[in-house]
Amino acid sequence: MQAEGLLLRVDERDRQRLDHYERAFSYKPREIGYSETGTAYLAYVSDRTPPTLTAKWSLANWTDRYAPLAISAAKEVMSYLGTPWAENLPRMRGMIEARAWSRHLARTRDLSTANPTREVQSEGHTRKHAGFFRFDEYRLRHGRFDGSMSGLLTREVFVGSDAALVLPYDPVRDEVVLIEQFRMGPFARSDPAPWVYEPIAGLVDPGEDPSETALREALEEAGLTIDRLEPIAATYASPGAATDFFHCYLGFCSLDTAESWLGGEKDEGEDIRSHRLSFADAIALVDTGRINVAPLAMMLHWLARNRERLRTA
Repeated sequence: MQAEGLLLRVDERDRQRLDHYERAFSYKPREIGYSETGTAYLAYVSDRTPPTLTAKWSLANWTDRYAPLAISAAKEVMSYLGTPWAENLPRMRGMIEARAWSRHLARTRDLSTANPTREVQSEGHTRKHAGFFRFDEYRLRHGRFDGSMSGLLTREVFVGSDAALVLPYDPVRDEVVLIEQFRMGPFARSDPAPWVYEPIAGLVDPGEDPSETALREALEEAGLTIDRLEPIAATYASPGAATDFFHCYLGFCSLDTAESWLGGEKDEGEDIRSHRLSFADAIALVDTGRINVAPLAMMLHWLARNRERLRTA
């Protein structure tokens, strides 16, 4: 096997930085030869089975689509150099890349409907925890409504990533599909009923449009093929404490053969059951408090407001 590459001469400090970065991809240095002076040639290789390529890989195509994302993710990877979290990089890489993509989606949002912005002066931030999720402490000042600047504020934030949510709906049968699963939030709050109803949802993969995520997750979590998506809302889940951002859709589909479905990715610990309900039964679960997850309640209320239009379209 042959591969084109770039031969670099590095000192010990650079070698440590390269080892750290490649660790995120589960790559390790391996001696592949020696120069005439005895200098070792190293390559970074992985024991994992390489992905199957459907087309010839192109550096130019990769650069156009993924280079900005890779650079953004690399900054977070390198921020863990010399920290206790460095050894967890292979497990964290997926979320590091997802957070980089979330930052891109945030920066490229349409500001025509945004509230007027004011100055924010960052004094830096400190990482408190890094794993699947991240927890940071920020120090900043921001413009106040009276035109002055605030004093120095210290704020802690839970750093997640963007997610796509979809509520499957059959307008002919006037039925929806909800999923049910165990959730850590209610459990950690000491809720005696930590199994909750939710819309189908999944994290947006790097480079993926949220609508693509919604279609993929509907098939994975409930075995459903969505015919068409209609945007419901794009919202922060808890803006006072978290970066989580939800892209919410109604998914038009036929439920003539849909049954209760046990799904989810077992290697990710998911255990998901789907429920096919009439719209009337679903909205009744909101009214009684049986549905206590805000995104699902919001999406069902949106459907209630638009249902007649959608059924006659």
